[in-house]
Amino acid sequence: MSNWIKELESISNTKKYAKNELIFSAGEPANYFYLVKTGAVRIYKSELTGKEIEINRIKPGQIFAEAFVLGNNIYTVSASTASESEIIQYCKTDVINEINKNPKLGLALIQILATRCIKLNQSIENISIEELPKRLTRYILREIDTQKPNSSTHDCLIELHITKKELASQLGTIPETLSRCFEKLHSLNLIKVFGKTIIIPDRNKLETH
Repeated sequence: MSNWIKELESISNTKKYAKNELIFSAGEPANYFYLVKTGAVRIYKSELTGKEIEINRIKPGQIFAEAFVLGNNIYTVSASTASESEIIQYCKTDVINEINKNPKLGLALIQILATRCIKLNQSIENISIEELPKRLTRYILREIDTQKPNSSTHDCLIELHITKKELASQLGTIPETLSRCFEKLHSLNLIKVFGKTIIIPDRNKLETH
């Protein structure tokens, strides 16, 4: 467990959420930040048409909304659960009081913010300059590293834990275009798709295509 989590344990509050339950909406006062204990959380923006654009997906052990609490007065995005989840909540006022008592805690949170900003900038750059096949390939390779699949054959197998509609939103496209991209990678024998299962016959070939 990270040191800052231990430091803030006494002021935390754990809550259980149902799937698709709203945690906060854009425009609301940023009074809390959160840590996902179990489940997953979608961070998204809503267009005037009602379409939701997923910006990030938060997994167990990751925090979210800390930037708004430490540097903003309102949430500029919305958050809801992608599955049944257990989430730890930290109140802005309580956290600031703890930081005043322990400056090292503030430094730890700043380091977390800096790391997340770097990753966010990389994600924005990838979406803006890379073509969709490259973005999808990058996603698959990242999932291989995350899931660390074991296989007795040369093939590597991973599972999609989100819907293809949600994946399309993450990659900045629509489901129909994403399906064509899957078909293109399949035609090149770079992947095989069976429902939510993706088989990668040769990771090196996928990386260098």
